[in-house]
Amino acid sequence: MISQHDVDDIGAELQPLFAAEAEAKARRDQAVQEYEAGLVPALAEPLRQYRDAIAEALDHLDALFADGMRFNARAKYAGVDLKRFGHLPGCVPPLMQHLEMVRKVFNHANRT
Repeated sequence: MISQHDVDDIGAELQPLFAAEAEAKARRDQAVQEYEAGLVPALAEPLRQYRDAIAEALDHLDALFADGMRFNARAKYAGVDLKRFGHLPGCVPPLMQHLEMVRKVFNHANRT
């Protein structure tokens, strides 16, 4: 049977290990903090460029879909049923809705 004295002795033997662990954790936390502090300025410009490229691509898709809608409307006005030639014109409205959802997610993620 283990007595309280045995537990106290084991605790006393382990105390330097607990202290060393706490010191190691503090050094690790400091190193992580310094590393992360250096990352922020290093990543700011590449992340801005990445966000700008995504925004540009979304704008480009939006313009393409708008062109598709106008093309489809003009074809209908001229009496041409584009569905006979392909399904893409009919897909543009739902694609525009999906693009709007993507843009909302992008804008939410892009908030600072």
